[in-house]
Amino acid sequence: MRPETKADPAASPPRAATAPTGTSSDALLPADAAGTVAAGLRRAHELRQRGRYGQSILCLEELLRGFPRHGTIRYELSLSHRLAGNYDESIRFCDDILAIQPGNTVALGGRVETAMRLGHPQKALAFLDQACEAAPDHLPFQLRRCALLRQAGQIARAQELVAALRHRHPDQSDVLTELALVAQAGGSHLDCLAACETALARAPDDARLVLARINALTGLRRYDDALAQAEAFLENTADNPAIRLRQGSLLRQLGRIRDSITLLAALARQHPENTHILLNLAHSHRHGQQHEASLEVLDRLLALDPHHQDALLARVEALRLAGRTDELARMLQEVSDRLAGAAQPAQRLPLGVLLCRGLHHVADDRAADLLRRNRDALAALAPELPADLLWQVYRKADMVGQGAAFDAVARALFGKETVRLDTARAILQASYRAGLPHWRRIGRHFADRVPPEDRSRILMDLAALTDTPAKALALRDRHPALPRAEAALQIAGLLRQQGRIRLAARYLGLIWRRHPDNPAVLRDYLSSLCGAGLDAVAGQVLETAARRQPDMPPAWRRVIAQGWAELDQLRRATNIWAEGGAAMVPHADWYVANALSMAEGTALGELRQRLWRDNPRAHLAPSLQGFLLAEAVQLPAPGIAGADLTLRAMAVLAQWMDRPGRPEAASPQPVPRSIVQFWSQGNPPPQVRDAVATWQGAKGFAHRLFDRRSAREFLSERLGPDWLRAFGRAGSATEESDFFRLCHIGLHGGIYADCDDWLTGDAADLLQGASCLTLYREPTGAVGNNLIVAPPRHPAILWAALCAKSALEERHNETVWGKTGPGLLTRAVAWHIQTTAASGLAPSLRVLPRWQLGRTVQFHSPLSYKAGKSYWNRRDAAGGLSRLAANLSPLSEPQT
Repeated sequence: MRPETKADPAASPPRAATAPTGTSSDALLPADAAGTVAAGLRRAHELRQRGRYGQSILCLEELLRGFPRHGTIRYELSLSHRLAGNYDESIRFCDDILAIQPGNTVALGGRVETAMRLGHPQKALAFLDQACEAAPDHLPFQLRRCALLRQAGQIARAQELVAALRHRHPDQSDVLTELALVAQAGGSHLDCLAACETALARAPDDARLVLARINALTGLRRYDDALAQAEAFLENTADNPAIRLRQGSLLRQLGRIRDSITLLAALARQHPENTHILLNLAHSHRHGQQHEASLEVLDRLLALDPHHQDALLARVEALRLAGRTDELARMLQEVSDRLAGAAQPAQRLPLGVLLCRGLHHVADDRAADLLRRNRDALAALAPELPADLLWQVYRKADMVGQGAAFDAVARALFGKETVRLDTARAILQASYRAGLPHWRRIGRHFADRVPPEDRSRILMDLAALTDTPAKALALRDRHPALPRAEAALQIAGLLRQQGRIRLAARYLGLIWRRHPDNPAVLRDYLSSLCGAGLDAVAGQVLETAARRQPDMPPAWRRVIAQGWAELDQLRRATNIWAEGGAAMVPHADWYVANALSMAEGTALGELRQRLWRDNPRAHLAPSLQGFLLAEAVQLPAPGIAGADLTLRAMAVLAQWMDRPGRPEAASPQPVPRSIVQFWSQGNPPPQVRDAVATWQGAKGFAHRLFDRRSAREFLSERLGPDWLRAFGRAGSATEESDFFRLCHIGLHGGIYADCDDWLTGDAADLLQGASCLTLYREPTGAVGNNLIVAPPRHPAILWAALCAKSALEERHNETVWGKTGPGLLTRAVAWHIQTTAASGLAPSLRVLPRWQLGRTVQFHSPLSYKAGKSYWNRRDAAGGLSRLAANLSPLSEPQT
């Protein structure tokens, strides 16, 4: 709501007509006295304009002694005390006027302005209630009361009042504007839009209404429509900084980062002290991965307003993204010191918010120390902190072994009446991954607390984890229009869990046409197209996307590069990623693998150092990047064959695949028409059984699903006790599966398929009339081991099985990927290529791009068991959330 149209009291003295009835006014004074008063008021005004509030007060007090009943002098004293920060004195002079003239609107409004300026919103609201009683027909007071209620979160009361005003003033533009703003504050963007349409029909050039309409469209995620509204208004109207600011932020939301920065930077030059513009410019730099530029703008903003909370929060994020974690830790230490010395709750809460935002982004030892120092302060602030911050604090405390000390934070989290959807989903997923016995109850608890419009989405998450994707999909909101991008991605993911990747690809195509600048939609659309074997369509989409955003902001570049990697154009993908420079940190596994395997000479050493610097903690866990970086140290050494290092093997494979007309030799025996799978626990969960069923029904093929017991029997009977002993030394179900498939396929041949792969076509197409080993190259440049087609006793498979046996017997401490998985199989392939070449023979080998497998098999399906506690490829930090369920209400576990 715009301010009242009366003159600003700080700019000029109020008219004598506002003085209380029966008191002296300029009109009643003799001419010489009136001139004295006017001169004194002008002098006080000039002193105020120069910030000399104390001298202004002295001038007015001297004037009041000569004219003790002059109401204007008293109001001017109230105003000068307000600007000097003297709350009680400012209110006293307004009260003096109101004691004589209770309906004086300037004095009534003055009390409200004083309370608001000096940080007493509840008192301001009380003063407004009194003002509305004293002047019931004063519309600006009524509207200001609605605005304050709206800002205080009392939406129901604000709605009631503005509805009454609408009834009395149906055509008043200010009332319609406030109606729209109240609807928006209550999350009713459609109601806000309707109110704006009604009001704009009467006042099409009202910038406030245009801005409200833009905000409503933004709330509905209709960013293109909102941007069009802003551009249309600016074409026909003199420049409006507020609308221009929204235009800049909308360009950012649409992924047009360069345009957003250009517009906002120009706007900041025109209005260098406008903190709203500077904050949005900093956000756009951050989205463009220009973190140092973002920090520079934030420093300018904080020089204008050192306590600007949003700027301080943005600085926390910018320091993290810029990798300046030591500086971030120092900033949080200063915040911690200020929090310890802050006496007033109004000072403590923003400091607590800052501390909570930064905790997750500093080293664990720093975070642990900050948590210990501020445990009591955070516990006291917990009821006032939002749920997302409470979750971040508790999660970090749990990770550093202090979960039990932060039960008060967990209790406050469970006590929140409203929780954002992303926070509720994160809590559910973390509880499930940790294997908490009460994870269902925790999920239901928070599902009941997300906003009603989002509730179906978390209920879908729960159903996907507890039941089937079909049951989860049945819970989705059914509206004629396409859902928001985030909801659409969830639906597409559930379709893929059902093995319906082609339907997911068609559905995401519709969503992408609706949200063509959303990188997450483009990412999942390309992944589905490649996973369905639709390479031509994926290539067209990639070319269209590159033309749409030629400046390639980092989020866009990541998706484009990943898309070309999925299409097996590995060098092109690696170059696109590398051209993004430092903005592309952290690096994807596939980029690290390909960049290292392609680099040579001095370039290899420089690349290795840079990658190690970008990921200094790679060696702390058996990650793929850590494994590859460790291998890269050995690459320059002479005499290393493809079978010795996975990176060298990937280079050997790439050279062989790039050779035109490469020959393929047939094996002495054909590939048997049999399919073998392995699930360690015997009876797979329902989603896995559904995928396995597609292979069991393959026409013309025998099928067998092994478990740990039957696999042990096979190894004991066919290979002997040493092979059985190696199997028993596997460190996970995945190592068991990797080892067993090599043993079985090595002896008998046939098709091995992972249990999360769906057969979507004819299994005979996998044989393609060949009698050689057939594998598929993944975006890492290594061959996958999820699907292997092999004749009996193929030398590469036997070599891999022997190496896996030795690694298990010797308990090699390296990542599963390199020890028994795709890395090992890639080394076996390189060994086979080099061995046959040395003998002048062609290898009995066919390696195809992985997207071709998608024509027959849906691979690497995102089944829910992969989020469970025991899944081998989990990358969660430490912490088991063991105390989280202790904060649930003491109810019995519902039956499922």
